[in-house]
Amino acid sequence: MACDLAQQAGMESVFLYSLGAVEEAFERSVELARVSRQKESRRMRLNTIVAHLRDGVAAFDDAGQLEAVNPAMLDLLGFADEPQPGRARLQVARALAPLLRETRAADQPVDERVEQIGGRALIVNCVPIVEQGGSAGFVVTAQDALVAQRIDRSLRTSQRPKHLVARHRLDDLIGESAALARVRRLARAGAAHDATVLLSGESGTGKELVAQGIHNASPRRGNPFVAFNCAALPEGLIESELFGHEEGAFTGARRGGKPGLFEIAHTGTIFLDEIGEMPAALQSRLLRVLQEREVMKLGAGRATPVDVRVIAATHRDLHTLVEQRAFRADLYFRLNLLQIKLPPLRERRADIAPLARHLLARMARQYGLSAAAPDQVLGLLEPLFADYAWPGNVRELENLLARAAIYVGDLAAGSTTGSTTGSTADLRGNSPANALPDLQAVFPEFGRIGPAAFDAHNDACPGAAVSEARGGAASAPPRATPSREDALRALERSGGNRAAASRALGIGRTTLWRLLKP
Repeated sequence: MACDLAQQAGMESVFLYSLGAVEEAFERSVELARVSRQKESRRMRLNTIVAHLRDGVAAFDDAGQLEAVNPAMLDLLGFADEPQPGRARLQVARALAPLLRETRAADQPVDERVEQIGGRALIVNCVPIVEQGGSAGFVVTAQDALVAQRIDRSLRTSQRPKHLVARHRLDDLIGESAALARVRRLARAGAAHDATVLLSGESGTGKELVAQGIHNASPRRGNPFVAFNCAALPEGLIESELFGHEEGAFTGARRGGKPGLFEIAHTGTIFLDEIGEMPAALQSRLLRVLQEREVMKLGAGRATPVDVRVIAATHRDLHTLVEQRAFRADLYFRLNLLQIKLPPLRERRADIAPLARHLLARMARQYGLSAAAPDQVLGLLEPLFADYAWPGNVRELENLLARAAIYVGDLAAGSTTGSTTGSTADLRGNSPANALPDLQAVFPEFGRIGPAAFDAHNDACPGAAVSEARGGAASAPPRATPSREDALRALERSGGNRAAASRALGIGRTTLWRLLKP
């Protein structure tokens, strides 16, 4: 100001900087250069990092002007081949402008939305940038939906529980009867098409084995196989197990929520055993899953799409249940697309001997029996197979053979001295120490046939100790399945032990529980 006034007055003047002022000016200039270089270095480093990201990234200022965009975003939007960089940036700004306007108007970010942009399905996010309490711009990220699907499949595969694997194949169905050949033929035909299958048949006929075989014969093999018994849990727990729940959905809900079995079985197969026992309130939810292929978790606000094949099984006549209004007709017709009826064991008696031989060979390895034990056990029991009704079907046969392998096979291994005939005679109770009890005591199931069966067995096998069988009271005539009265009497005789009662009746514990229901 002094120099200006002097010049106005016609006087000469010289403006002198002090040494401190010059030093301060230099220091300010150096600091500004250092900060500018740091900013440029950070910007270049950030651009290098963003350029190597597989996800598309674009940054905008508060006015909506594009500040930065990586090559992945240009590729996802279809502008990577644009020869003019300025034109490519302009096209990116135009393509993403609707997201910016929506985010600004709603004042909240756009999260994981699927948008069709440039002819591709993209998963986009738009997040506002806030600096010092004010809006400073937006960041838009995009990901190819196909890549997300591959990542999802990889995660599901790596995190899949090891027990969700189908172990059996259709070739594991032992037997050459016409009825079993028909089951194999229908199962292979159903496996080739991704359709719902309904397996029907008595308890113990191998419905889960067939379900696993269908899964392993289908294009879904290698993906999860999830089995669930609809009669095993109360209604509230069934809903949580099948459909899952969010955190806090109900008292005691798992922290972080829990995926349902339908989600766990994604890309695979879910096997719903005893579908006829499913509560009526859940049948409508299951119907929606089958129709829409999406599940709604308890406490969730939106449905989750699932790609899953459903195989259902029941021992009951669903058509009769529909007529009695105990099962939804629309659900029945949805399930009854491909129906396979499994024959009971008594209708394919020619398969009993080879099936028993197969099971005994496996049990010999399991219990460490001698190589001759399976033939000896089968020779002892096979004459009794023909007239027995097999109410428990293959499961009962397996349980009976396991008992024979444990109680009879070990003694057979210890008494094998001399010829095979002598060993078999020892098995029938003629060992000098009289180690074996008589057949009716070890296998009370055959007592239902009547004492004549044991007499016929004695005629075929002289010397068998069956005095109790001959002198015992005549038992009830043969029948396909025990009645509720039989179950109550067996439970009373076993002192309330359900496992012992089910073994005495030759049925599974689930079947016993069902018989005891009022």
